[in-house]
Amino acid sequence: MRISKEKTEHISLELKKSLKETSDYKYALDESSIVAITDQKGIIQHANDNFCKISKYSRSELIGQDHRIINSGYHPKEFIRNLWVTIANGKIWKGELKNKAKDGTIYWVETTIVPFLNEHNKPFQYVAIRSDITEKKKIEEKLSSKYARNLIEASLDPLVTISPEGKITDVNDASAKVTGVSREKLIGTDFSDYFTEPEKAKEGYKQVFEKGLVADYPLTIRHKNGKLTDVLYNASVYKDDQNKVLGVFAAARDITAQKQSSQYARSLIEASLDPLVTISPEGKITDVNDASAKVTGVSREKLIGTDFSDYFTEPEKARQGYQQVFAKGFVADYPLTIRHKDGKVTDVLYNASVYRDDKENVLGVFAAARDITAQRRQEVRINTLNEELEQRIIELESFSYSVSHDLRAPLRGVDGFIAMFLAKYLDQVDSEGQRLLGNVRRNVTKMGSLIDELLTLSRIGMKDIQITTIDMGGLVNTVLDELGEVKGKSRVTIKEMGTAMGDIALIKQVLVNLISNAFKYSNKKDKPEIEIGCTANGADMNYYVKDNGVGFDMEYSNKLFGVFQRLHDPQEYQGTGVGLAIVKHIITRHGGKVWAEGKENEGATFYFSLKGKAD
Repeated sequence: MRISKEKTEHISLELKKSLKETSDYKYALDESSIVAITDQKGIIQHANDNFCKISKYSRSELIGQDHRIINSGYHPKEFIRNLWVTIANGKIWKGELKNKAKDGTIYWVETTIVPFLNEHNKPFQYVAIRSDITEKKKIEEKLSSKYARNLIEASLDPLVTISPEGKITDVNDASAKVTGVSREKLIGTDFSDYFTEPEKAKEGYKQVFEKGLVADYPLTIRHKNGKLTDVLYNASVYKDDQNKVLGVFAAARDITAQKQSSQYARSLIEASLDPLVTISPEGKITDVNDASAKVTGVSREKLIGTDFSDYFTEPEKARQGYQQVFAKGFVADYPLTIRHKDGKVTDVLYNASVYRDDKENVLGVFAAARDITAQRRQEVRINTLNEELEQRIIELESFSYSVSHDLRAPLRGVDGFIAMFLAKYLDQVDSEGQRLLGNVRRNVTKMGSLIDELLTLSRIGMKDIQITTIDMGGLVNTVLDELGEVKGKSRVTIKEMGTAMGDIALIKQVLVNLISNAFKYSNKKDKPEIEIGCTANGADMNYYVKDNGVGFDMEYSNKLFGVFQRLHDPQEYQGTGVGLAIVKHIITRHGGKVWAEGKENEGATFYFSLKGKAD
């Protein structure tokens, strides 16, 4: 109904009275204000000229109409509900409202709604004072749109918006670059057209509309030149003011490098011939290589997710092993036996450690198994060989005893009988017979010496070596004193000898053999000279015995340290041909080596190496 002029003036007076103590008093009196009055049900009772002007309705068209004629459907229901609750409780509401004019034009007004209360303190009228802020909102929207566009373009990740029909409605420059298609040409086309798996892409954005979002959805973008880019899409729906879904906003993260790195890591893992496995804190297998599948007879797909301990002959021991890794951070050479599904077993040693994320949180265990089946077989074989060796040593000791007693006894008998024969029948034997019998006795003696040398050589192989620090200079002087009778006219020079590590009795035997040889093979020189010394070679000491005697031809040097190998006439230089073999055997057992240098008629030098004294 229409309000009379008198009623309007009354309302104006009442309005002024109500607003006197509010900050809107001057605002309400301003002639530029847009004013409307409704009853408690929202029916328009009055509209001033400015209200008619902005709404493009005449006063007669407005009065008696519901207020929603200008603002229905432009704000969320919750927003309108809160507005009415405020004013229905007699309180002033202030805010921004979006309205629609008669011609369809949208405009914004900053609004204050003041309730008038009756004698029961209940609202019976509402006065809405408005101010046009349409231009302000347009500027804000423009700035907001520009700001949003700058944010979108600032992203290095491809960003896209998709309509409910699957059409691209907007993209950023990164999307244009990754597809090779301009923004203008992308907009309006099917989102799924730019992927190697269009159906999968289509299914992805449909999931967003159904669920509201998707996370880490894998796709591969195809550039127009054929280049492929692996991405993970994260997407969610976006809505209007009334919570109506308008489309999907999706962001793609390029994981090409990540995937290549993962493939590189997988290649490294698969390159290993050893079974490799990762284990979760719950003891579940999270990944394996092909070697693990082969040793268990179970495919990678079936292994993942199962208990690590299920594939061993001792499951509890396997469980304790990976629990130790979580407790200590690692285990080394942890023995287990893997059981293949066909029953075959493989002995392994596991080395394992925990692996962590960027924040040092333990994620699981990485374990590598080394197959030691062949090693175990070798150990069994070595044990068998050791047992056989011990048996051979016992047999050799028995043989040595036989040599020492059973062979020596006949030799002593032969020598004794010849001595008795000569003592009784010497006058009856001519000089030639005496010479021949003398040869027999000398050969018996030689045979005895040879037996002694062979026994010495065999005992060296059986004797335990007692390593001590040896004063080599003092030991050389001791040997020279004991060899005084064979020294003859030789002049001996002793250089700095230092100390070495070895068995003193065995090294003394080496020096005796080498020094006595030097005396023997140089005694025919007018001025025989012997030099004994050493040179340091890192941690080793290289000792030498040098003479100026008959020497030897280097062409035959490889025969020097063999048993019964002689390079000189045995009639001229007595010996058994075992002495240098004994030297080599002793030094080899010490971990050293022997060698010689010489020249015929110009002397020889024999070398041997020993470990120097440790600091």
